[in-house]
Amino acid sequence: MLLKALMTLLSRKGEEAALTTLLFHKVPESVDPLGPAEPIAAEFEKVLALVKDNFNVIGLNKAVDQLQSGTLDTRSMALTFDDGYLQWDETVAPQLKKFGLPATFFITTEQLDGVRLWSERIVDIVRQLPDSVPWMPPRYQHFTNLQEISQRKRLVKKLVDDLKYQTLEFREAVMTQLEGIIQDPLEVSGVLDEDSVRRFHAEGFEIGAHSHRHPILKAASRAQAEYEITYSKQRLESVIGAEVKGFAYPNGRTGVDYTSEHVEIVKRAGFRYAVSTGGGVATRQSSLFELPRLALWAYSLPRVHFQISCNYFHDVVH
Repeated sequence: MLLKALMTLLSRKGEEAALTTLLFHKVPESVDPLGPAEPIAAEFEKVLALVKDNFNVIGLNKAVDQLQSGTLDTRSMALTFDDGYLQWDETVAPQLKKFGLPATFFITTEQLDGVRLWSERIVDIVRQLPDSVPWMPPRYQHFTNLQEISQRKRLVKKLVDDLKYQTLEFREAVMTQLEGIIQDPLEVSGVLDEDSVRRFHAEGFEIGAHSHRHPILKAASRAQAEYEITYSKQRLESVIGAEVKGFAYPNGRTGVDYTSEHVEIVKRAGFRYAVSTGGGVATRQSSLFELPRLALWAYSLPRVHFQISCNYFHDVVH
């Protein structure tokens, strides 16, 4: 009750309303020691229960329309998910349906061709490297002893942090080199496929684009950026047979991961709105092509309360 009262006070409604948009990625059944910090399914279910009890959750497409018209309700919230994971089909969508909550899935389209997300590929590789590695690519030569899980976790973080801002060609070359070290046939994680995307759409979830291969747009050439943005929209529309209205910038930090040039490309591609990963709430004065989202960093309910409440003051603090 306290959270609902506070949110009512802070968010207001109509022309003064504020929209909170939460960002999630993977929601595994249990903790993966090599994976990023994500809510496991049991934690995610508790977060959804809190959201259901305290907020008016609407689809992001509808929220954008209401922001523009000044008709957004108090305590409005949208739920979004980036990248694309099998767990969305196995865990996320069923839990959303259980609570009757709408959501938007922003999908990278390369995996629809059977190609794993590059970050998932890194985890698969490091998990299967031998304990003693005879050779490593330059910049990773001090990771030859991988007997401890903590060493593998550091290697995953180092690779993801480094390769995220490299060209797609360099990223692919390093991953191919690492795969060549593994003697046994590589065991790979599954990918989200077209059937799952169609099913999400048929079940009423919104589908948005998140590029084709998840490059950092600022690190890509203009031609690459245009392709990544435009093709991902076209590919998803061909899968679901409907308009894809929203785009999520990969990594999503304005000025660091994308620039005003990429905002213009998104507009010209025909999207109606786009989302970033900058914190804060969206108001009628917000740019529809840089709508902020909150990525939770902890999932116990008191901390979720705290993060959502503080998010209303993000722009004041920053």
